[in-house]
Amino acid sequence: MVNEHVTYNLSTNCYEPEGFNWGGGEGANSGTTSYTTWWTSSGGAIVTVSFSYSSETSYVWDEEEQQWIPHVSFSTASTSLDVNVFDEDEPPIIPPSGNDSTEPTIMIYYVQTPSGGGSFIADRLRTGDLIIVYGKATYGTLDVSNLIMWTFTDNPYDSIVSGTTETPWGTRGAECAFIPVPPPALTGRTGRLSYIIKAQITAGGKTREHSVTVTQDKLDELRQEDEDLWRDSQGRSNFDQDWEALPGLLGVAAESSKHNNWHILRSLNQHALDANYFYVDVYLSGGINFTSGYRCPVGNLYTPGADANSNHQYGKAFDFKQYSSRDNYNAFWAAYYSGAGVDTYLLKSDGNKVFWYDYIPPPNQVTYIQGHAAWNN
Repeated sequence: MVNEHVTYNLSTNCYEPEGFNWGGGEGANSGTTSYTTWWTSSGGAIVTVSFSYSSETSYVWDEEEQQWIPHVSFSTASTSLDVNVFDEDEPPIIPPSGNDSTEPTIMIYYVQTPSGGGSFIADRLRTGDLIIVYGKATYGTLDVSNLIMWTFTDNPYDSIVSGTTETPWGTRGAECAFIPVPPPALTGRTGRLSYIIKAQITAGGKTREHSVTVTQDKLDELRQEDEDLWRDSQGRSNFDQDWEALPGLLGVAAESSKHNNWHILRSLNQHALDANYFYVDVYLSGGINFTSGYRCPVGNLYTPGADANSNHQYGKAFDFKQYSSRDNYNAFWAAYYSGAGVDTYLLKSDGNKVFWYDYIPPPNQVTYIQGHAAWNN
């Protein structure tokens, strides 16, 4: 802390305006006044001012008004000015108010996150959501919010390590901000990221603090998987909680219970309905047997043979397995004529894939054991 002390001794002579004459001191009186106050500056300084003066009131004759008017003269005035400028990371010490019953108060009244509702994600580059916090602190009648000291720490009461934080705006002020910096999790996490925000103020030798906790909601926990596993980032609006339109579109790999039934299914539901309608209407068969639809990133990671960037993670693909080579062949074309493309294929019994842009041998020449259909949207 840097301390600067300056004392000013002032002597002010009586000022006599033009046109006034002294009236001989009639009705004169005098008194002594002392006053002390202090305030804070936006730069983190506390200024204490003490001053006292003697005054004498006399009367002067106003020629124009033809009457006596009071006039005050000041003398032996002295002013003491103390300026305490605090280092950025040092908690400021606010001097006593002179009233032992004065209590500092502090409150975190708003936490602003991009996701809203106090939720957030930490992106793969660890320069994720900026979380802004707002506090209010008082000492007596004085607002000392700009002297609040902030800390942002891993929540020790949950089951996972959320890691550290970055504070791009420093750690003091009425407003502050932090960015989550969790440890890598290339195979996913066992819980939601959570941090404790603490605001602290010290005034008159008394310290008060207020803490709140911010924790990812279930949807951002799912979005965090995309970041941790280096998949394509997804906005909150991409997800839905729709029911599967046909059996098999939400399997074990969707991990629905973990994510509170959040997934990306709405478009996939429609694609599956279109393909199934075509299959039933054209081939007069019972319907497509869907074996996989949406998968969350971690669910996809543990699905044997799944591609790391599979379209299943974005609600843009389904797998099917019919009861004959002919039926698999027909299901493939039903999906294709319903707009499927991308990496849509049929899997042959020899383990090779035949993609939609290849020559597709008829099912009496090869045996198709299952298929995959994908869309761009």
